[in-house]
Amino acid sequence: MILSINEKSFKLYLEHIVKEVFSERFADELLDAYVKIENGFASAEVKLLKEIVSSRERISEHPSESIAVTCALGKCIIKLGRLFGGNSLPYGVLTGVRPLKLAKDICVHSGIESVIEGLEAKYLVRADKGELLSSCVKYDGVVNSLHKIKDVSLYVSIPFCPSRCSYCSFVSSSIESKQRLIPEYLKALFYEMECVSRLVSEFSLNIKSIYVGGGTPGILTEEYLKALLVQINKLFISDTVVEFSFELGRPDTVTERKLELLKQYGVDRICINTQTTNNAILEAIHRKHTAEQYFSAVELAKRFDFSSINTDLIAGLNGESLESFKKSLSEVISTGVDNVTVHTLCVKKSSSLRETYGTSLDYGDIDSLIEYSQKYCISKGFEPYYLYRQKYALGNHESVGWCKHGKYSHYNIAMMNEIETVIGMGAGATSRVVSISDSEKHHHFENFKYPDDYIRDHHKMLKQIEGIGKVLLRLGEGY
Repeated sequence: MILSINEKSFKLYLEHIVKEVFSERFADELLDAYVKIENGFASAEVKLLKEIVSSRERISEHPSESIAVTCALGKCIIKLGRLFGGNSLPYGVLTGVRPLKLAKDICVHSGIESVIEGLEAKYLVRADKGELLSSCVKYDGVVNSLHKIKDVSLYVSIPFCPSRCSYCSFVSSSIESKQRLIPEYLKALFYEMECVSRLVSEFSLNIKSIYVGGGTPGILTEEYLKALLVQINKLFISDTVVEFSFELGRPDTVTERKLELLKQYGVDRICINTQTTNNAILEAIHRKHTAEQYFSAVELAKRFDFSSINTDLIAGLNGESLESFKKSLSEVISTGVDNVTVHTLCVKKSSSLRETYGTSLDYGDIDSLIEYSQKYCISKGFEPYYLYRQKYALGNHESVGWCKHGKYSHYNIAMMNEIETVIGMGAGATSRVVSISDSEKHHHFENFKYPDDYIRDHHKMLKQIEGIGKVLLRLGEGY
């Protein structure tokens, strides 16, 4: 059987890996490619200009026939990359956001000790990335072992920020222009939360974790914050909840009273994010706080004895040298936080950074920054516990959550690794019903992206909740 390369999934994969290997040098239409499936093998042949390369994969050595096909195609593109001076890919033939899936499959079939070698041999994943994935597989196993039928996690979206960061592509609104919306937004959000609460009750779901994210949820006044926490406690808090996370976000939004309220209403994990401790870069990326405000906010938060404090950093910010990044990482870890998420900068099309400068900015040696972050975090007793990749990430690197031993985030693992159903509430939130069968795809439901639309029309919100209910009903005893 010869498959047309125009088949949507294979064509999409080919487009992705060509862009990763060759950046903007070659468009996929310059390629002539085909795949043949015969006698238990997936064979691919790709022609670029006058060069022809081929690769063959035994289908039984992969989780599925389609993965064998994409692996064969990927190896052809990497071979061509070596001939034409393309980029070296740290994740080999893997282009998706969740490379952990294949690491887990290798672990199931061959054991955890085979993960690094298996990823390198089968998928050309670099050994250091295999080590990261191997550690994440262990933490995935911990959360999986605690997962029970009917367990779900909740996400609550507060899509407002003090200002829009230059690299941001999320659906969030600057508070200067959208502050007037907050009362009506919370009113709509509380209504949706009540509807979700009835859904949870109808299907006897167990809420395992709750994550309030944004945007910058810390932007809420103390009055609005208390109202939100009261609503969450009234509708969702029970003895099944193992983690309640609140992403305060920018340190200039942190006050003693807000921390008191979070502690009083059961929040046990908070996030205070600075992205860098270089004040010149903070100003350049439009964050209206200083490194000193970050240090003060963390010291204040430590007085309240939360079970975990997370800080986000970004590797590759324009103008940040390796020495500056080293200083940022060292200073953040020196505060005593037990979670650090190191994101690789993604220059996304909808960000002002991309719109203003395109790809002409000097992002420095991203490979050195990422390599250093891994070695330094490990030297300070941190372990990688979850990992994902994003489109347009510099150097095709990843974002990694690092934690002190056992201080992982249940929500981050359950959500990113698709262990639990996640019900999202608020503008820009997405819900995902995780299928209980390997043969069935997960089901996704999206709210309105923007707060104005979310406030104006409850119809889509109600249709989403109704849709989730129909899927749960059809899945039956599994939920």
